[in-house]
Amino acid sequence: MAEARSSVDVCGLFLMIIMSWVVWVVAVLLPMLICNCFFYADGAYFFLYILEHQSINFAAIGRSATYILTQWPVVLAIKAGCTNIQLLSWLFGMGYMLPLALLHGLSILLLLRREMYVQSVVYVVMLWLIMGYSGIFVITDLHTPTALFLFAVVLSITFNPERVGSWLVLAVIALISLELYEFWAFYSFILLGLLVWRAWPHWSAMSLRVKRVCIVTVLIFVTSVAINAWRLLHSSGNPNQASLLSMLWRTTYPVYLFLIASWFIGVCGHFWLEARSRAHQISRFLLSGRSRAWILLVSFVLLVLLCVIQHNTMVRYSYPFRTLSLILPMVYCVWLVFIARENGSSTVPTGGRGLLLLVIIWLVVNQAWMTIDWKKYHAWAGSVRRVDKTSIYVAQSPSTSIAKAWIFPWTHPAHSFVSQALRFRKVQAIAYDPSAKYKPYGPGNKDRVLSIALKYGIQVE
Repeated sequence: MAEARSSVDVCGLFLMIIMSWVVWVVAVLLPMLICNCFFYADGAYFFLYILEHQSINFAAIGRSATYILTQWPVVLAIKAGCTNIQLLSWLFGMGYMLPLALLHGLSILLLLRREMYVQSVVYVVMLWLIMGYSGIFVITDLHTPTALFLFAVVLSITFNPERVGSWLVLAVIALISLELYEFWAFYSFILLGLLVWRAWPHWSAMSLRVKRVCIVTVLIFVTSVAINAWRLLHSSGNPNQASLLSMLWRTTYPVYLFLIASWFIGVCGHFWLEARSRAHQISRFLLSGRSRAWILLVSFVLLVLLCVIQHNTMVRYSYPFRTLSLILPMVYCVWLVFIARENGSSTVPTGGRGLLLLVIIWLVVNQAWMTIDWKKYHAWAGSVRRVDKTSIYVAQSPSTSIAKAWIFPWTHPAHSFVSQALRFRKVQAIAYDPSAKYKPYGPGNKDRVLSIALKYGIQVE
């Protein structure tokens, strides 16, 4: 009877974890795709650049692989002769969504295949915390590199070091990491430690071919650490870095990030204790049903509090959310090593389903709020009025605080064009902010804008 109940619990949790991934794709990624959320910030500029040049936009040094991984669908469609701007916009968005859906899905499946149910639950929670707060910033270059890092971490924990196949996959990831994102200075260093930790006990049993691939993989990761660290250390003149440091000191975001990280560490600690309880005697109160109820209640209150902070302290840049995308995967990686060492892979977390259900509700509500406000901003971005014969600018400021936070003056001309072209298939005028020093596709670029409109069937009045 106990075995049958345990089997039912495993199947139920397995299905809920898979369903959680499906809900994330449907409730987060699809609304962002349908509502064109990927035109936030640099997104509109990237899109117009691709339409104009019919090639990938390599905007930042050291992120070439990320641009290739995310922009290939729209570039391929343009090369094939597609001129439907609505279809091209969706393909542009899909380029950013598909790597996330596939990489995170593969990571979850690898964990479930090894019956690592505790690890799967915490992975899903981490995924929701990252994307629930930073999903709207999917255009940023960090999401895909982070998803690839997490996939590499899960593969490093679950693979057999004596087989060459997974080493070859990790070697490919190591090569790609040379041009992914500067944060891979940290990610590659962590993966180095993981791979040495996994390979060392199996070294004598490895074949010569596997040892060679292992050494090459490790050496490439060492190179990745060096190259990406150099990029980080030599970017002091980057104004974006200065904006990040200034914002983290002058806003409430340190508290915000601390709360999220602390709660996630608390979740990790709870399930770690639960996994250890199979072999160790610990206080029953920590894992009792009453304790779980309190944990869920505190979780709900904290998630609501985090949403309130997010809504009321939203600022223009997405750096704090990128910081969140760096912190939580590192915490998860460290926790994953401890759980694997405790051999708690086959344990079924009793409170896992309740936690997943709670975060699903929060995720759907938070994403609905973000999407509604984004739609208002996207429509506002295309509203213009003529001030005089030569200058045109936005009619009025958006009404909500988060919409105001989405304004990027330098990309507003591109967003103005895209917003009108997608909604009306015509452009009345190009809005711009006179305070912006750099205005691609703004005043002085009329010929470029007309060329794009003519090529893709957009009427310009």
